[in-house]
Amino acid sequence: MLIGSGKKMWEVPAGEVESQAVTVPDLQGDGVPELLVATLPADQESDLSLVLHSGKTGSLIGQSVNFNLTAQGKLIGPLLHETAAGAFYILFGLGTVEAVSLRDIYKKATGRTAMPPSLSVTDPIWEKQRKTNLSTLIHIYSGPEQAEYLLPLVAGLCNNHNNLDVASKENSSHSDWVLVCGNSRVSILRQRDIHTAWTLNSSAIHSRPVAGHFNDDGVPDLLIQQSANGVRKVQIIDGASGRCLWEVEFVCPRLVLEGSSIMTTSGQSVFLFWAGDPLLPLRNITKVNTPEPVFRKLFLLHPDYPRILQQLISTTDTALTATVSYQELQKDASYLVVLSRPVSGLGPGAQVVKSLSVRASLAGAFTLHLEGDNRASTFQINKFFRGLSFRQQ
Repeated sequence: MLIGSGKKMWEVPAGEVESQAVTVPDLQGDGVPELLVATLPADQESDLSLVLHSGKTGSLIGQSVNFNLTAQGKLIGPLLHETAAGAFYILFGLGTVEAVSLRDIYKKATGRTAMPPSLSVTDPIWEKQRKTNLSTLIHIYSGPEQAEYLLPLVAGLCNNHNNLDVASKENSSHSDWVLVCGNSRVSILRQRDIHTAWTLNSSAIHSRPVAGHFNDDGVPDLLIQQSANGVRKVQIIDGASGRCLWEVEFVCPRLVLEGSSIMTTSGQSVFLFWAGDPLLPLRNITKVNTPEPVFRKLFLLHPDYPRILQQLISTTDTALTATVSYQELQKDASYLVVLSRPVSGLGPGAQVVKSLSVRASLAGAFTLHLEGDNRASTFQINKFFRGLSFRQQ
């Protein structure tokens, strides 16, 4: 484990790790949160193990806790969830989603019945969801399509889901969840009773949805991207109802990369995504197969100007992965992207890490007017976007 300065604090063997580490509450009374990871069981008979490590020393807390899961598929989680009552559960699964009480994990790992203060609370509503009194797992989801993504419906978490900063609570949420199944269905699961609030049937969802505030109802909305037949459809879906709030189709630039949302100081979010040129209403779809070079463009959307896009980058490089970081003093955000730069005639070449200030990029951005634009003046548009400032979620 590394601290913020990059200095190594401790290092321990952890077996065949299958997940990123998740911070969980302090279980040893030393004031330091612990870490939980999913690993392959040593006995090769169980499907998955959940292992607790001391956040202070890295040492094992008890032994690994093994689980036999009925399904096989993509590993979901583990994700720490704190219920409204203050009880902690770990959500995980293989193509399905199950929940297990952190109390049960701690009890099985250590053999102790006395609980640390952080695990003193139980949630009777969640405990009623167990199929039997002897069952450790609480079933959240299984269906004909495997679960592909499960993420908290909290604006900003998608951009930093690898972050281990405890203060940011990136691994814990009181929120509902976004569940994507088989790349064709998006559902919102209510955390209070694990029931489905709404479901959106879609097609060819190619990346994790991104949560952010598009309307002003206080519920995060979702940026969803779909790609099929040379067309990329980008949508903003109302997090409260599943209704489409914004939709534009683009030329597909042959890349798969999740979008980002950045919180502004006004409480609204801007949404960033990669695409080609917008499709005109009568455009022949066969024209989507454009000759090389293929230009990939990074667009910024603000809910106050839904028919205007700010084009921050245009490149023939392929964007591979990206994240967002904040500079609190400057009220700015940095967009960091890893680009693959092809070598002429030789295919993929060097990978380049590029960081750009969002505020500085907006000052020099190309303004793209979509159909139905209210045609605000250039002065109004420039003044608005150049005056944006950002803050940490």
